[in-house]
Amino acid sequence: MHQLTVLDDYDRVEGVDPVPVGTKPDGSPLMAFLCSKPTEFIEEDKRAAEKRRRETEMGMVKGQVPVQTDQGEMLVPVRGQLGAETYVDKATSIGRGNQIIE
Repeated sequence: MHQLTVLDDYDRVEGVDPVPVGTKPDGSPLMAFLCSKPTEFIEEDKRAAEKRRRETEMGMVKGQVPVQTDQGEMLVPVRGQLGAETYVDKATSIGRGNQIIE
């Protein structure tokens, strides 16, 4: 409850009674409370997640990945920093996509 209401933008729905969902180790009921988050905040969270996904995807295409540093998040080249190589042999047709090879 603390995580949702204090650390995130959820609010307890007024007028809805808590529902027992289990028991605590001492045998007392464990109660669940109905919470909701304003639609604007949900959409904002979705946009932020989508932006991060797109940036990560574009970074992968460019051979870079996002890394958290002391200065914030930055893109780091895959080969230089992480030592990764592509797993597809350059001699195969996989890397050439839809090209017709004659």
